[in-house]
Amino acid sequence: MFLKQKQLPEYYTLQTVACIDVLFHVAGESAGSRGQGVAEIPKHIWFNLAKHWTLDRIILPGPLDYKWTCQELDISCRIYQNAGVILPRCCLDELSGCVKGFLSLASEYNISAFVFAGTLVGAVKTYGGFLPWERDADIVWDPFAYDHLRGPINIMLKERFQCDLGPVRLETAYGDDVKACAQALNTSCLYYKLRSKSWSIDLWGDPHLEAYQANGLINPTQVYLDGLWVSTVPNPGRIARHRYGDNVLGHVQHWQDYGLKTSWESYANFEKKDFLPCPAKFVRHACLSGNYLPHGNIQFQDLAP
Repeated sequence: MFLKQKQLPEYYTLQTVACIDVLFHVAGESAGSRGQGVAEIPKHIWFNLAKHWTLDRIILPGPLDYKWTCQELDISCRIYQNAGVILPRCCLDELSGCVKGFLSLASEYNISAFVFAGTLVGAVKTYGGFLPWERDADIVWDPFAYDHLRGPINIMLKERFQCDLGPVRLETAYGDDVKACAQALNTSCLYYKLRSKSWSIDLWGDPHLEAYQANGLINPTQVYLDGLWVSTVPNPGRIARHRYGDNVLGHVQHWQDYGLKTSWESYANFEKKDFLPCPAKFVRHACLSGNYLPHGNIQFQDLAP
């Protein structure tokens, strides 16, 4: 049963969904004249409910795991990205596909690459995934391999992962002379923007790859990122704390949501702040407030079936 939203110009009332049926029979046997048990209802019957409530996944007893794409549900990920709310899982899957696609191709061509900044923080803070309120992703790669990047990797990113590599941006006066840039400066030399339908990913070509410079390490440090072990900087928790402040393991929204000018401003001042008010146009389960606690990563894990 649905308690429908009463829409007046002055205010909105909350929508609520209730399924009294689950109190009596949920799975395993025919419900007879009472109708179907919840787990006996086929996927297509759930579609209108999923679309109405912006649910790209419904888990039922059995276990049954029904999933829909953002396209099937007409979900615009861009609307969610900049609103300070929880992104639908299908939006994060799109981001994950491009990030892991690039890293997989880099590994295939033996190109050093690693995640950092907010992408690293997401892997450290959550259960090896992306922050549910993420806005982009950040990857550092070896610019000495830019011929591979703008050649075969560019082609395969589009063919395999539906991701487009934009034009190169020269970050220094040395242009695409990476050797000269590396000898004179300690900074990124080349930059690419990698795009999917809804996301942009920053690819920084830095010849001084700190993830591979630590003496005594046979292999670089890795973090678990949505099903894939990927390279990152040594001691990632410490690096994240130095970058974002003492409260980096506390759950706060994206720095742009708080009006910060750059990501280099410390998050320490937000240690005791609540999540920002939820925009009225989003469904309640998309709100950060009331759905996430200020600490802990267990809340990011899937519940056991």
